[in-house]
Amino acid sequence: MSRADRLSVVIDLAKRDEDAAAKILDEKRQAYEAETQRLDELRQYYGEYEQQFNRKGLPLRADELVRQREFLQQLTKSCESQTLHVDHMHQAFEQAVAQWDNL
Repeated sequence: MSRADRLSVVIDLAKRDEDAAAKILDEKRQAYEAETQRLDELRQYYGEYEQQFNRKGLPLRADELVRQREFLQQLTKSCESQTLHVDHMHQAFEQAVAQWDNL
């Protein structure tokens, strides 16, 4: 095998590594963007529900008030959980970027 052939093999292997890293980077980016969008939608839903809750001019019964407040608390917990998930996805994306940069 000539030196040019050996160099061609090395270049092909490097290209495969680069393509694999690019694919992983794109997957991580898409996942991060999707989870960020879910968080934005969850926050928007929370805001809309809270506005609706605060806008009601009718007197609420105590059990309705408790139920609506509990639902808002559940939404708050969901937002917090999704925020942690988005942070994790962002870290995974940043690691993929670092891997890409090291090629």
